[in-house]
Amino acid sequence: MVHKIRSEFEIWLSSGNAKKNQPDFILKNLSDVSDYALSKNISKVSLFEILSLREFNFIRTKLLGNKMFRITQKKTYRAFERFSKLYADFLKQFKTEIKQSENKVEMAVAKVEINDKVVGNSDIDHIIADKSEVLQEETIDWGKNLIFAKTKPRKMIFRGIATSPQAWNFLLMDVCNALMRCIPYIDILGFTWDGTSKILFQREWNGENWHKKINRGFWVDTNFSADNIVKIIRKLFDYYKVDINNLEITIVRSTSINADETKRYCSDIEEKVINVIATRFINGFRKSSKIDFERFKNFFADEYDEPFQYDTEWLNSLLETEALIYDERAYIYDKNVVNSVRLYLEQIGSPCIYIDAFFNKYLNELYIHNIFSRDMLRAFIEKNYHGISIKWDYILLKDNISPSDLIKEIFSERETWSFDELQERLPYLKMDTIRQAMNGPDYFRVDKGTYIHIDNMDLPNSEGEKIAKFVEDKLRLRDYVTANELDLSMFENLNSHCSFAAVRDAVFYKFLSDKYEKTGQVITKIGNKLRVLDIIEQYCHEAEMVSFEELNAFEATFDPKGNSHSQCLIAGHNTMIRVSAELFVSDSNIDFDVTRIDEAIKLYCTGNFIPIRKVTDFSLFPFAGYPWNLFLLESYVRRFSRVFKYDVRAVNSANIGAIVRKSFAYNNYDDILALALAKSPINLNDKKAIGNYLFNNGYIGWRNLGKSESKIIKGAKILREGGAA
Repeated sequence: MVHKIRSEFEIWLSSGNAKKNQPDFILKNLSDVSDYALSKNISKVSLFEILSLREFNFIRTKLLGNKMFRITQKKTYRAFERFSKLYADFLKQFKTEIKQSENKVEMAVAKVEINDKVVGNSDIDHIIADKSEVLQEETIDWGKNLIFAKTKPRKMIFRGIATSPQAWNFLLMDVCNALMRCIPYIDILGFTWDGTSKILFQREWNGENWHKKINRGFWVDTNFSADNIVKIIRKLFDYYKVDINNLEITIVRSTSINADETKRYCSDIEEKVINVIATRFINGFRKSSKIDFERFKNFFADEYDEPFQYDTEWLNSLLETEALIYDERAYIYDKNVVNSVRLYLEQIGSPCIYIDAFFNKYLNELYIHNIFSRDMLRAFIEKNYHGISIKWDYILLKDNISPSDLIKEIFSERETWSFDELQERLPYLKMDTIRQAMNGPDYFRVDKGTYIHIDNMDLPNSEGEKIAKFVEDKLRLRDYVTANELDLSMFENLNSHCSFAAVRDAVFYKFLSDKYEKTGQVITKIGNKLRVLDIIEQYCHEAEMVSFEELNAFEATFDPKGNSHSQCLIAGHNTMIRVSAELFVSDSNIDFDVTRIDEAIKLYCTGNFIPIRKVTDFSLFPFAGYPWNLFLLESYVRRFSRVFKYDVRAVNSANIGAIVRKSFAYNNYDDILALALAKSPINLNDKKAIGNYLFNNGYIGWRNLGKSESKIIKGAKILREGGAA
């Protein structure tokens, strides 16, 4: 049967129910967990032998509550948390399909007769005490152990009802339980049905010792008809040599009971439990609370004039199947609530709904229905609706559509949309989703906050083929091509409403992205990524000396408008030595005496840092091949000093920045500015004076502190008041 159910589950997964996971991976996980459960005696049968949803949820709860499993097999445990829900969904659907396929009902009636007096399950102990008392017959639920025999009755008749093979299975399991009470040395491990019934036992008493008897058992072929059930029961008693005289088994067939009546008969106790939970625990039943369990038993007895005879494990197992479990509480919602929330979802008029937006819109209604949070709403939807899922914080009423699909549909209405227009047009999508979509490879910015989809651009293939051929030819000769080299004039004319960057990026995406990658303006073969900085650094490595003007002009060739963006300065400082405002030279042209130069700097930098402009006299600096100046000093501190380093907000050609001891611990340049202000005589409430002080002393290149102003001033005040300055 294991292989059969596993195959059915695999088919079910492959029919779209596995979602984003691979069926093989899910099956492997459940098999591993099944082996673990068997090895630790958490379950007596393979998970793939369990067809009862209630029984599976019982085992699942024990597994997820097993600390050793969670600690020793973390990955398997976490995967099982997800995949066990899929198997529970499979069992629920499988059970529903079987119920729907039942056209006739077979009822197996059983009872216990001792000395011709009919008794029920709850009266056995009393009969043993006084066998002469005659008691009235009562109905016994088929899902409970039918017999707790502590004597050898002369006549036994089993009572129950069965509407499917699974129901016959339960009836036979009850027979097994009776045998286990009659013959203590039998420990039955499990019962399976797949056209062949098998009962396994684990221990036997040989007169002196217990010994294991694995893989032995009672076999009988059956189609689960009433007649075959009779044969099975008789053979069971004969096989285990149960000494019961005048064994009588009565099976009553009935085709007059309709499905609703059968369900009511079989699930009477379950419906009673559900009713009590739904009406008396509207704020949830605490599964781990002994107080709530005692309250439940009292409510149950008051409502039905009978005691609740099951334990907490049985109740929690039922609730795992029938109730919404959230924050260790069980909630039962009636159909009106489920239908109402479904109606709210449909009233939105969107197949994708941001769950926060939906919760906020129907906040009052959901609270009335005892749905108190977004996470609880998520659990409610996942529990109650087939075909509705929640992904990326969105409620998806259709499986084949996503938020990005809705956004793309909007762009079919007109060419360009701004963020605000998209938000107004799609109020149940969050702005982050819209922004993320606009950052995708098929959307392009035409103006600040305004975008176009590539499908709305005119990009003829004939022109694209020319571009692809040009790039291919160029890359035979060198490692990169700049976007400035591409002739995009035709595309610009056809898309005059778009920016150059949008046209450039769209052309690259449509015609080049399958073979090439682009970093800024630099196009290379895939796997040979290059930045503008990399190219300029390579240029510097190959030169003995290069002027600042030359580097600046080289960087400008990478920009559509011919501008430079300080990459040339960064590249120059990383690879060469700047000996003046206009000239960079290779390292081979300079000979630094590091020890003596650091000693000379120490005469100026007696504390942790100084602005570089404070060094005004180079008479004590040893000659290095070029005359000393602030540019040469900056290059030295950046790359060669053992004691000092250079720090600044942004690379520049104005000798702005600070020489800092490497031993000084701080977070960023703003900390240096705060400490400099704290040590200064400046009034820290005078922002203009603060800007002038830092600018005039060479800490910053402008007379204000920008976005960090309040943070720096606050830090300076704390340092000054605390005496750290």
